[in-house]
Amino acid sequence: MAIQKTKRRFGPKIALSPRKTHTSTGAPLRPYEAKEIRLGGNTKTDANICDTVKGCAGRCSGCYAKNSQGVMFGRIDFDIPVSQILNPALLRWDCMQLIWNEPKIRWVRIGVMGDPSFDWDLTAATAEIIAETGLTPVVITKFWKIPSEETLTRMAIAGVKIHWSVIPGYDEHPEVSSRSRRIIQTLQKFNRMTKHENTFIRLCTFLFDANQEEGRLLWEAQEYFADTAKKNNWRIIETPWKMEPNDPRWPYVDKTAYDKAHSYADWSKKSRKETAGALYFHGDPYREKDSWAIGCVTTCGVCPNQCGTE
Repeated sequence: MAIQKTKRRFGPKIALSPRKTHTSTGAPLRPYEAKEIRLGGNTKTDANICDTVKGCAGRCSGCYAKNSQGVMFGRIDFDIPVSQILNPALLRWDCMQLIWNEPKIRWVRIGVMGDPSFDWDLTAATAEIIAETGLTPVVITKFWKIPSEETLTRMAIAGVKIHWSVIPGYDEHPEVSSRSRRIIQTLQKFNRMTKHENTFIRLCTFLFDANQEEGRLLWEAQEYFADTAKKNNWRIIETPWKMEPNDPRWPYVDKTAYDKAHSYADWSKKSRKETAGALYFHGDPYREKDSWAIGCVTTCGVCPNQCGTE
């Protein structure tokens, strides 16, 4: 019986993004350069983001970071993660500039154009410098690598808030995925290290078609991660997925519920991507602060939750 149940949970295999080594004109792609870690911003965020690692080997289809770097830095090989350089004095200076110039922003996001889990020691050291200035470090990761207990302890002492970025289809139901089980166990351990709210599941959501077997299995996995958050008294930060026309999950969603996505930066603009909107978050995204599901559906500056730091 247990074997049948395990098989039932696998669901369809979601294709990875193709591995590219050259541009369309044949020019070779090159990895990111290792540069000093600085605070900055983009069209969605305030100037309070940084990367300890640039690039990611996960190859998740539809990755916004990889797609955006393809537009901005067309010859970068995003699939090769590169650790950046920590200059403590320079990072402290950037943090103090943020405090002076943007007094309402009290936190720094680590993990935008790469995944911090490829260098946990560097990520912990960076978080410690940020925390020294009085800002809260927020680490957003897919946990491609699991941190040691020592590193977890360092991050807990620094007041880090960890967001596990979950994408159904790539993050499989824990009944069949030892990786998912290890991550949940790691988060449970980290959550017990402090009394404040330090653990979130950043759930990328899809309106799967439960009338077909593949869609139902993916929906069950998505629901499992949401239920896991509730059972552990964690909140989810819901990010409704914006699907490209060639997204490998497109055959498994309820297409009747999808419509053109709006730009967070300019709501009057629509893109070729489609979304079903938030499924777990119900409320005013410009006001709601106390709900179990936080909706990541606005630009960062107007969000009342500030990645769970409020």
